[in-house]
This record gives sequence, C-alpha cells and structure tokens, in this order.
Amino acid sequence: MILTKLGAAGLATNSALMTALSAVTSAETFSSIVVYATNDPPVIFPIADQVTAPNTPTRSIPFTVSDNETAAEDLIVLGASSDTHLVPDENLIFSGNGRDRSLIIVPAPAQAGVATITLNLFDSDGGVAEQSFNVNIAPQPETSLRLQRDGETLEAELGGSWRGAGQSQPPPRPIAQSSV
Repeated sequence: MILTKLGAAGLATNSALMTALSAVTSAETFSSIVVYATNDPPVIFPIADQVTAPNTPTRSIPFTVSDNETAAEDLIVLGASSDTHLVPDENLIFSGNGRDRSLIIVPAPAQAGVATITLNLFDSDGGVAEQSFNVNIAPQPETSLRLQRDGETLEAELGGSWRGAGQSQPPPRPIAQSSV
C-alpha cells in the first residue's frame, strides 16, 4: 500500500526486492508511480440578468472570479453573445484584475431584443468555468409627439399626468413650432 499526501502530485520511485520461489534466484526491480493532480475548475460567481435601452451601454457590471490553483490575475475571461446582431461579441468590454472584474455591454445601434451573454473563465491548467445571463435591450416608450395641422408642425413632449377621474389629460406642452 502506498499513501500520498492529499493534493500532492509528482513522480515517485519505489525500490523493492523481489525473491523468487527458488532460494538461489533473487532480483531487485524498480517501479515508478505517477500521481496526477486534479485541477479544480475556476469559478465565476453568478451575474443577474441586465436591462438597458437601445443605443445605451449597460452600467458597469461587477463580477468575481476565483480558482484554487491559478492566481486570480492569471485567469482569462472571454465572452460571447447568443445574438451578435443585437450585441456583437466585440461589444463586450471587460475590465478589472484579480478577483474583481467588470463588464460593460454595448448594444448594436437601433436594436432591441434579448441576448444571452456567456462568460468563459480559463485557468492556467486548462480548467474552464461558464456563467450565462440575459441582457434585455428594451425599447423605451415614445416621449415626444409631432402634429401637423394647417401647414404648421407642433412638437410636444409627452408624459403629463392625469388630473383625475373623468378629466382629460392636459394638452401637450409645446417644444417647438415651425411652418412647413
């Protein structure tokens, strides 16, 4: 029986004297035992789903990485989008070092929808971790109104509040008036 230290790896040579059944013959043989280390995969802590408006980058999204065998600053993070028309892979902007990293997601211009962002974390021993979350590029409601009447254009900002039950909404506040 050979016992090894927990978590130890390397090459050990064991020397043993083998004796044959005949008292006249004996031989010494050598054997090698190789103990391979197991690589614990790195870890990316979960990231919540994100929401942003079209043409608007997300806020900086912090996340944490770690690994038992590889120093945190040596871990490599790569990202991919499930919909590269909505969020191109090159629009995943990583920053930070050590355990504390961050990501900014920049949607493609004039696009709306949901994409799954998948982060892969690689350690120096070939271990890989994966973490996915959704980003919703949600269109915003219209906030302005453009009316044309009798050759004139009236632009107004929407969003006034209702005055109460049975009362109509106040008229839009003019922003600009021009003749067509």
